[in-house]
Amino acid sequence: LGWIDNYNGLSGMYVSFGKGMLRTMLGNKYAAADVVPVDIVVNMMIAVAWYTAAINQSKNIAVYHCSLDKCPSWGQLATYAIEHVHNNPFENPITIPNW
Repeated sequence: LGWIDNYNGLSGMYVSFGKGMLRTMLGNKYAAADVVPVDIVVNMMIAVAWYTAAINQSKNIAVYHCSLDKCPSWGQLATYAIEHVHNNPFENPITIPNW
């Protein structure tokens, strides 16, 4: 399990959905949800810090990018959220989600 300290991005949508506040969302369910999990970003930052300290002796400033090779679609994320909320319902939802 992880933790969050705000409701920005996917965490806000997920909580709104699980509490029954978000009933519909307009969009293309086949479109890529171009998001990167924080653990992947942190792993890259650790690897880059090690590489910069141990290997890279260049005086030039390096720029690194972090992205996913295969992003899930918005429809896949919705399916994951539905399955998760069914298996782990939120306490005291405003409405009971009925999918």
